[in-house]
Amino acid sequence: MDNVCVEKIVVKNCRNKDVFINVADKGSSDVLIVVHGFDSNKSGSSVRFLMDNLPFSIVSFDLPMHGESDEELLLSNCIDDLSVVDSYVRNRFNGSSISLFGSSFGSYVILNYLKVNSSLIYKNIFLKSSAVKMDKVFSSVLIEEDMNSFKDRGYTIKNRNKKMVIPYAFYEELCSNQISFSDFRDREIYLFHGVKDDTALFDDLGDFNYPNIHIKKLSADHTFDNSIFSSVVGEIHKVLK
Repeated sequence: MDNVCVEKIVVKNCRNKDVFINVADKGSSDVLIVVHGFDSNKSGSSVRFLMDNLPFSIVSFDLPMHGESDEELLLSNCIDDLSVVDSYVRNRFNGSSISLFGSSFGSYVILNYLKVNSSLIYKNIFLKSSAVKMDKVFSSVLIEEDMNSFKDRGYTIKNRNKKMVIPYAFYEELCSNQISFSDFRDREIYLFHGVKDDTALFDDLGDFNYPNIHIKKLSADHTFDNSIFSSVVGEIHKVLK
C-alpha cells in the first residue's frame, strides 16, 4: 500500500463495537471487499498486494480479535462485521459493482456470510486458499495446545502477530457451520488454490462440477509468492474489467 492512498474509517457494529476499515478509493466502477485470513489483518500482505496491483477500489477490515479489533472472536461476529462493511460500501460506492475476495479463513467467513445473505447481489466472488473445512484447519494446524485442554478451559491463547484469546465457542461454531458448494449454484465463484497446500487441503474443496464455480489449480502452498499471486491478480482483473 506504499503507492496507494488508504483512508482509515471506523464504524459501529450491532454490538456497538468498533469495526476498523481501510479504503483505497480509486474512483473505479468496481469495488472489491477483502476479508483477510486467520491471524492476519486489514493491512496484511495479501491486502497490500491487491491494493498495489489492481485498479479497482478496495475495502478491507479487521475481523474480530484481529488487527485493531479486540472484540470476541466468534464466527457470528465475523459475519455481522462483514455485513456492516458491506452496508458501508453500498452506501459510499452507490452504483458501483461489488465483488468479494477472501483469503483462507476469510473465504470461510464469506461463504458462511453468503449462506445467510442469499439475496445480496455481487458481481463475482474470489476465494484464495479457501479453508472450507475450517474446524479441521483450526484443530490440526492453528491451535497451539491440546484440544481437550482447550475445551476444559473454555478458551485458548494464540500468540503470533497478536495475542488472541479464542473461546471454545468459536470452534463449536466452526464445527456446526460446514461448507458445501452445492449451496452456491447461483453464485459466480472463482477458487484459487495451491495443490501443495498442507493447511487447507485442495481435496477439502470437494468433488463437484458446477459451471458457475471455477477452480484454478496453482503450483503453490497455502501462502502464494508474488509470481503466483500476480497470476491471480491477472485473472481477477480480466474477470472484472
